Amino acid sequence: MTSITVSKQELYNFFRELARPFDPNRPPAPPTPDEMQQLFSVAERYEYWLASPDENAAIGIPLP
Repeated sequence: MTSITVSKQELYNFFRELARPFDPNRPPAPPTPDEMQQLFSVAERYEYWLASPDENAAIGIPLP
């Protein structure tokens, strides 16, 4: 599957900071505690809000 996303440079930079190498021969592993902390730090630096499941549900984004 191919996906094309058009965004501002800031969102691209955000994802580039969080990207990790992909090995097609291994399934992706869950994030480590250090990787989760990196996500929180990078999101804070970019002033991105990481909503809770309840906050997402309140605006119509139900999560399993």
